[in-house]
Amino acid sequence: MHALRNLKIKYKLLVLLFVTGVVPLITALFISFNSSKHTVIDMTKEKLSAVGAIKNNQISAYFDTIDHQVRSLSFNPTTVHAAKEFAKEFFAAESQLAESYAANKSQFESQLKERYVYQAENTEGVGLSAVERWMPQKQVSRILQSLYISENPNPIGAKENFDDAGDGSTYSKLHKKYHPFFRDFLRKFGYYDIFIVEPKEGHIVYSVFKEVDYATSLFTGPYANTNFGRVVQAAFKKNADDAVLEDFEYYEPSYNAPASFIASPIYDGGEVVGVLCFQMPVDRINDIMQEKTGMGESGETYLVGPDKLMRSNSRFSEDPTLLVQKIDSPTVGLGLNDEQGVMKVKDYRGIDVWSAYTHLKYEKLNWVTLAEIDDAEAMIPVKVIFVEMLILLAVILIVIVVLGLGFNKMLMNVINSMVENLKDIAQGEGDLTKSIQVDTKDELGELAGWFNTFIQKLEGIICQVKDAAEQLATAVEEVSSSSQQISDGAQQQSASFEQLSSSVQANASNAQSANEVTQESANNADRIGQKMDQTIDAITTIETSSKQIADAIAIITDIADQTNLLA
Repeated sequence: MHALRNLKIKYKLLVLLFVTGVVPLITALFISFNSSKHTVIDMTKEKLSAVGAIKNNQISAYFDTIDHQVRSLSFNPTTVHAAKEFAKEFFAAESQLAESYAANKSQFESQLKERYVYQAENTEGVGLSAVERWMPQKQVSRILQSLYISENPNPIGAKENFDDAGDGSTYSKLHKKYHPFFRDFLRKFGYYDIFIVEPKEGHIVYSVFKEVDYATSLFTGPYANTNFGRVVQAAFKKNADDAVLEDFEYYEPSYNAPASFIASPIYDGGEVVGVLCFQMPVDRINDIMQEKTGMGESGETYLVGPDKLMRSNSRFSEDPTLLVQKIDSPTVGLGLNDEQGVMKVKDYRGIDVWSAYTHLKYEKLNWVTLAEIDDAEAMIPVKVIFVEMLILLAVILIVIVVLGLGFNKMLMNVINSMVENLKDIAQGEGDLTKSIQVDTKDELGELAGWFNTFIQKLEGIICQVKDAAEQLATAVEEVSSSSQQISDGAQQQSASFEQLSSSVQANASNAQSANEVTQESANNADRIGQKMDQTIDAITTIETSSKQIADAIAIITDIADQTNLLA
């Protein structure tokens, strides 16, 4: 504080401008920036929450569609007839085809085994030992797999194009009759496969896509403990208008690709004649979740299951992430607990993101829908606002500095002019004809005007003092002259008295001489009286001049005091 007190006024003004202008401005900008940041964060949260809710509704609507389709198709008379007839002719095919199969058994079994070896070699996580585990035990299963898989002339992935094995069996005639109907339905709605399972032993009596699970038993066969086996077993226990949905799991007949199944019982009157099952496509779910409209460059939505593994593929990964990528963020746990909200977390890539979590509950499914966007992208508007505020601050600072320096210079010019003039006056060399030139009509102009008036008044007083001093000098000179005359007269009088004394002591030789001396003494006394009157007049003049000098000195003292106060 002491150092500030000793600063020059121009520096004090700059400090004052900074404290009263810049500091409040920076404070206001900081508050505005924080407010903008919170606004952007709130908008990001609202947007992610809305996107998450939309995706949740879209997935639920998709499951509703599948549920409706599987139940509707299970009621379709074509499906009911197909289930009854396929179940009957499936078992009849063994006797009808036994002879031809036996004649070519080695060839059929060799080709079928070759197909299973291919399956094992192209299924991740299994070895050739799986071939024996997969091979069907029932002869009818091996016969139908040979006819519709290994002997199917279409390549793997296109076996559904084969309508009739041409073996003359009743089963093949039914296949030729019903296969186009179910194949068209599959292609129209984008399912991976459609199955019909008979109720007696749980055999898959019909499949559109014809993978190695075809013709096997889902009660006792190699896939009985898969999610496919569970969904079919559960569907047989359901009412006519019910459907059962199973979560995604790796499924070996589909080369260990993630597969999910939905099934509904097929009733003929009050009797269950089979189960209709759809193997759901992953692509449709991915299409919904990977739609990035309104999500920017880094935003994405995906599904997570209770095992914290993805139930959809990430749009940032070229490789599948479904059932591969684990999501261990706090949002998953909160979502699985039927909570929803938005929070900042690190995602599976180790990047800070804003994550909106919503619980997705559908039948047995217990998933979480996550909508996320990178924090860096979400905060871009904040960075833009920050840069704009910095530019605004810089512009305002420049304006403040320019105006402040200009005002400071104008003010200091007036003050410095006053200081220089007062300094000249204090040192006795001041030019009282100089005036401060100020064109403004504000307080500075008023101050300069009154200062100029003061200097003019001071000049007049000093002129009066000068005149009085000149008069005093003249009076002093006159007093000095009068004093000299008095001194001369006194000397003459002294000489006269000495002469008188000599005359008296000599007993005045004659009376005439005494009379003359007496007369001369009288004359001298008259002259002395006159000189005394002149002396008194001179002293009176000196007294008057001294009073004038005292008054002038008092005025000068008062002016000096005012000058010191102004300085």
